[in-house]
Amino acid sequence: MKQAVQRVFGLLGNRDNTWWLVVALTIVGAVLRFWNLEAAQQFLGDQGRDSLVVAKIFTDLDLVFIGPVTSIGNMYLGPAYYYFMLPFLWLSYPSPMGPIVAMAFLGTITIPILYWVGSQLINKRAAVIATIFYAFSSIVMTFTRFSWNPNPEPIVMLLLLLGIYRAITKNPWYWVLAMGMFSLLIQLHYVTLLAGGVLGLFWLFELWKRIKNHHFTATFLKANGAAAGVFLLSLVPLMLFDWKHNWLNAQAFKDIFVKEEAFAPSGSSLLDRVGVLAEQLVTRAELLFFDITIGADPVRNKVLLVLLLAGVIFGIWRWLRVVKFKPSVQNFLGLTLLLVAAAIGVIGLGAYQHQVYIHYVTFLFPVAFLLLGFVFDALLSANHIIAGVVMLVFAQFFALHTIQTLPYQDAGWQISEIQDASQQMVARLEPGESYDIVLLSSTRDILGSNYRYFLHTTGRPPAPDSERGNVDVLFIIDEEKKVERVVDLPIYEIVVFPNKTVDNSIEIPDGPTITILRRAERVE
Repeated sequence: MKQAVQRVFGLLGNRDNTWWLVVALTIVGAVLRFWNLEAAQQFLGDQGRDSLVVAKIFTDLDLVFIGPVTSIGNMYLGPAYYYFMLPFLWLSYPSPMGPIVAMAFLGTITIPILYWVGSQLINKRAAVIATIFYAFSSIVMTFTRFSWNPNPEPIVMLLLLLGIYRAITKNPWYWVLAMGMFSLLIQLHYVTLLAGGVLGLFWLFELWKRIKNHHFTATFLKANGAAAGVFLLSLVPLMLFDWKHNWLNAQAFKDIFVKEEAFAPSGSSLLDRVGVLAEQLVTRAELLFFDITIGADPVRNKVLLVLLLAGVIFGIWRWLRVVKFKPSVQNFLGLTLLLVAAAIGVIGLGAYQHQVYIHYVTFLFPVAFLLLGFVFDALLSANHIIAGVVMLVFAQFFALHTIQTLPYQDAGWQISEIQDASQQMVARLEPGESYDIVLLSSTRDILGSNYRYFLHTTGRPPAPDSERGNVDVLFIIDEEKKVERVVDLPIYEIVVFPNKTVDNSIEIPDGPTITILRRAERVE
């Protein structure tokens, strides 16, 4: 029995077999990420807004210099994600599926890249264990099956870590890669500024090492100059926007720290505040390592968190024994990178006093899986039987959570149906009529950005913002169907419309009721 278990786990680190396993995982991962992709797609307001902005780049030659607005703080991201979407939306237009398919493909190639980077940072067996869980994780799958700015973060973070590792161990020009990936990360979501702490600490370490060894070379200085140039160049569009709009982003950043006190723990005394911070640190660590892999369970996950820390300490101790307690920089650099990234992420989000959503830790997904792989690898090095039992128990929790949260269910209101409803509205317009829409939905997207995207593709888009109070026709799209008389709702577009008499309506089977209001002179 013991020999059989050793043989099975020994295959994980075998150079001849590992890449075949990774190829197989990538193929299976691709199937899981593309399965029932269009039918399960929810095309909501954020996706409609982004698609409309990107579509106008090639239909109206309307270039953009800022990205999506954040949900907290009214800050704008950089435009990188919009330009990622651009070629794929252009290829599939008017269908918005192009960027969605591109995102699923990007999520698929992250699987072998996770193994490739992990095998350098830790070792092949730890990397392949991490890759197995990453390929089958339902949460990871979910964030690769729709188009949204945080979704590319895992692959970008992996390349950032690789850039730091190789800049220190191989060639200073990899600082350009690391800085380029950091510049891209902060255009995907501002919480990824935490990755700057990782980059900064290891750059300072490299600088200290070179000062200590009197080893400043022209290559090092040129590489760092180029890296700084890449970072500054990436900020130009956003800085120009901020300069033109009275430093809107800079003011929003200041307000988060000063007015909102987003990083000030509550409590009447220092002890209370320390207690709140400690509790939040534990909660964020549970989210990163276990909520995304085996589901939320505060009691169970606290126990597992203690065991994880013990496993990391045990793994480090065994590694020290292998190198006879005289580790080189390269021996521990990869593991230290992962530990520092996890620590900065947990501490940064632990200090944040508002709600933390799963997409806030998307950039740390690879870090979490690789550290789990490291712990399992350490257990395998110590005792195959114990490791086998531990991994089997974890795999059972993992499989149960995965099955319960697979993202394959058909969407209730699908992309093709939104497109059809939009075309039906345009068909009810008379020549020369201007119009606007109001959406009553659980998403609270009054503007109905998903419908606006498809209305734009018809060639008869809704009136611009400056004309919204002076249109000829108002379509009220009622997806909720909770109110008997939608024309009486206290919504600006409805209130300012001069005629509350319903001209007509569109009843869509298993879909919304669309109430049509026309100005009185048009009705007569």
